[in-house]
Parts: sequence; structure tokens; C-alpha cells
Amino acid sequence: GGGYETGPRAAELKALRHPGGEAGGEYPACKPAGKSSRWSCVRRFARDVCVQRHTNVPQATGGSYFGFSQKSGKWAKGSYEDRAFDWQQPKIPKIAKGPGFLVMNMTDALREKLLPWYATEVNKTGQLRQASLVPGGYMNDEYIKVDHLGIEKHPHLRNFVIREMQEILEWWADGAELKHTAMFGARVYRRGSVLLNHVDRMDTHLVSAILQLHQEVDEDGGWPVEVLSEGGDCFEVYLQPGQMVLYEGARYKHGRPMAFQGDAFANVFVHFAPTDWTGISNKKEL
Repeated sequence: GGGYETGPRAAELKALRHPGGEAGGEYPACKPAGKSSRWSCVRRFARDVCVQRHTNVPQATGGSYFGFSQKSGKWAKGSYEDRAFDWQQPKIPKIAKGPGFLVMNMTDALREKLLPWYATEVNKTGQLRQASLVPGGYMNDEYIKVDHLGIEKHPHLRNFVIREMQEILEWWADGAELKHTAMFGARVYRRGSVLLNHVDRMDTHLVSAILQLHQEVDEDGGWPVEVLSEGGDCFEVYLQPGQMVLYEGARYKHGRPMAFQGDAFANVFVHFAPTDWTGISNKKEL
């Protein structure tokens, strides 16, 4: 890993960052207008505007629809956020600088291995399976099915991605030693998919990344992952294939509450935690 400024890969990885947040400068503007399928950018909305968007106030949504369009599991129609674990957020240590996420290009090695793997395997008969329901019921996958292309069937590739992402995330965490805890994907979302804003598991999912592999989206169907600041402002992060976002998922609420407008959207997820992290202590402060 090594430190953020001085580690052995610091110069290489800093050069892959997109502007904004800890990388300095302004977030790239989202353009061209009306063609979010081509966007690679970050949009920040103030908390009150986020709430208007999430509750489908017409003048705020820009033509998008937010939340579950029908009841799913324990969630009512219109649900866009889980609040059951908000208590854990201030108890999770902050690990990286900046707003809790960093947008980057993948390293050449990641891009050159992952994107052709997906493009080849997705067309092979029997490789694409219906995904199991997302834990916690945070997706509307009871009525909009999600597919899965199993990277676990390709252990060399899987192990390479874990090793590479461990180095990248340890660099982002300024040299903190991390342990790999989970990997999922590729998950292939379908038209109408919604992922409620939520926080990740506090024992294992502290430092994570979403790697964007493929998208077939409507012209204005770019599908952002949303990250909420501690004050409730929301950052909409738009990625293109070959790009990724690093994020602190147990501390910062995130999701894709905007309903997906497209036919396919494929991601791989990796999760890590500091090696010395044992979870939130229940001991009373002395």
C-alpha cells in the first residue's frame, strides 16, 4: 500500500483521480445536457433538494423517478432510504481524506482484464444467472430481477482484482493495512432497478469500491451512485465503463435510489476493512 503521498504507487494512482474532493479543483461538470448516458461527473445537491428529488417533487427530479414504484418486502411504495442503521455512522472511523468517496479511472491492468472478461462471458450460454436477492432487501429485486455473471468462476481474475484493489484502497487509506472481506459480481441491473440509500455492514464493509464494467442505457439514462454527506447533501456520481468509485460505505450512506433507465448496467464490488478493526465497541466510555 504505502501512504497517499509517498507510497510506491502514489504518483500512478493520483494521476488516475478525477478532479474534485480530495483530488482538488472542482468536480467535472455533467455534460452534454440531456445525454447523461455519456456523463462522467459528480453533481452535488443540497439536502433539501435531495429530499425533494427522493420524494419525486416534479420540479426537482429532472424527469427521473426515485424510490420503489411498488411495495417490495417490508418497504412501502416510494421508499428510497433505510434509516435503521443511521446510529452506526458516527461510530465508524473515517479512513480516507475527502468526502467519503473518490472517483478514478481503473488502472490499465484492471480495465484490460475486466472489461473483455465481461464482454466475452456475458454472451456465453448459461453464464448469466439470476442473482440472489440483495441482503437487507435494499433492492426492488422482488419485482425487478437482477442478473449475475460470476467472477468467482474465474479465480485468477478474481484474485488479481482483489490484490490490485487492496493496493489501491490501502493507498487511499493513507497506508492503513486492510483485509479483504467480500467481493460480488458482476451484478447486472435491469430497467427499473432501484437500490435504497443505505449504509454497509459495520464489521466488514468499511473501505470499498464499485468497478463499472458495462452499460446499455437510454440517451438520458445515466445511472448515478449517490453518496450522502454527513449533513445530508447528496453527491450523484456518474461513471463510464473502465472507471470506479472508492467509498467508505459503513460511514456514508449511499445507493441508487433513481430508477434505472436502460437495459443493462454491470458492476463488480469489492469490500475491505482495516486489519485491526473488530467492530463497534459496545463498552461504555469510562
